[in-house]
Amino acid sequence: MSTNPPTTFYIFGITGNLASTRILPSLFNLYKQELLPKNFRIMSMARSQFSISDFRGKTRKALVDKGTRKQIDTFLKHLFYVSGNFTSKGAYDKLINSHPIFRNGRSIFYLSVSPEFYEDIITGIAAALQKPRIQSTQLLIEKPFGTDLAGAKRLNKLLQKSFTEQQIYLTDHYMAKEPVENILSFRFANSIFEYLWNRKYIDNIQITAAEEIGVEGRENFYEKTGAFRDMVQSHLLQLTALTTLKRPLELTSAAIHRNHIKIIEALRPIKNIDKDVIFGQYEGYRRLKKVDNKSLRETFAALRVFIDTPQWQGVPIYLRTGKQMSQKITEITVQFRGNLDKLFIGHKKNIKPNLLTIRVQPHEGISLILANKKPGFQFELEQRPMDYCYHTFSGEELRYKEYEKILYEAVHYERTSFITQKEVEAQWKFVTPIVEKFEQNPSKYLTFYKKGSFGPKEADLMLKRDGRERWSPGVLVCEELTRAHLKNNFYSGL
Repeated sequence: MSTNPPTTFYIFGITGNLASTRILPSLFNLYKQELLPKNFRIMSMARSQFSISDFRGKTRKALVDKGTRKQIDTFLKHLFYVSGNFTSKGAYDKLINSHPIFRNGRSIFYLSVSPEFYEDIITGIAAALQKPRIQSTQLLIEKPFGTDLAGAKRLNKLLQKSFTEQQIYLTDHYMAKEPVENILSFRFANSIFEYLWNRKYIDNIQITAAEEIGVEGRENFYEKTGAFRDMVQSHLLQLTALTTLKRPLELTSAAIHRNHIKIIEALRPIKNIDKDVIFGQYEGYRRLKKVDNKSLRETFAALRVFIDTPQWQGVPIYLRTGKQMSQKITEITVQFRGNLDKLFIGHKKNIKPNLLTIRVQPHEGISLILANKKPGFQFELEQRPMDYCYHTFSGEELRYKEYEKILYEAVHYERTSFITQKEVEAQWKFVTPIVEKFEQNPSKYLTFYKKGSFGPKEADLMLKRDGRERWSPGVLVCEELTRAHLKNNFYSGL
């Protein structure tokens, strides 16, 4: 078993979707692998009225296909539940003091709730904990952290009253996804790519995070937040930083985050959102039960950004995210400059620039599109992908892995998959003026798109204006290999 100190996990919002489908199953998977401290318990709080028995029964249903009956039974003995209102000071005393503390133990608080409750919960935790326990406390806080730059600064100031920076873990689960973690290794362990990773050889970068689902069940959250705050401010800017940062001096979380911040701070402010930003809403959004029938909230966002550094000066980076899109896909596509050697000047037909695609989800992998001679008697060029596919080597889907990694790192005091308070403020500094300009007159900027499309046509026109085209999700990455592998497992012997 782990030699980590006895640990109490406090989970706020335990009855929500994130906790029941990601956090609890991830803790259970870590428990099965003996990656949690030997002595641990999970204390949970939400507004719903449940007995401990009811809560354990509800959790059992969420874990029923994820382990043996004995494993589940043993794990459930570590779970406890307290009902309480997040705005009630007495609820925190009840939660924290309802069981004797572990001797020489530590506490990990996970805020899996709407951001509107963060201030109440942070204040409640600090007030309920005695000074010695505060020193052995860690806070895990889900994004979005604030709703604008002023809100993020206010939350940071509130946290700093009672907790040190080393105790604060701001989560962005995209950073814990295996293909995202591999970006640094792919770039810096393979010098052939890092030599080409600059404005001289790269024409543009396209980063896409699209979902087939709508916002059903999250209407209240989305009406207050929207796609820009939900996805651009966090996931897309973090992926941008990781894709373009300079080589860190060492492979430590501090060194990596320093270079993250440099990229975010070098983003050129967007002054003309008419030209560089597209806001969209899918048809039918206004008919959802908890949505205003005249809502002007965006469910789609696309933008063109530039990084004002010598390495990336003049290289456009196109970001896109949306709900109710034609497919679920998150990927980074790097288009190299497409000057075909004059030897092949008569064979340019159908030959497009070389593309490197890092598929984050689904069908996780990396694909490099190369030109080759087409087999046959005639000399013809064709393009084929050279793929590295996770499924063909792992033998399993990469499900829940990011939340297991988040919790594992927190248990072991590691911070690579988390973001810093300074990064969050830099991200909001870039995003806030854009969102504020949009919200001053949303009807002027909002466009509409059909369910099952890939967003408003205006987003593609933004690329065409630059003489470019959208590649994502035009390249199949690992899809056929994944299907065959999961069906036949025919790579398992390699």
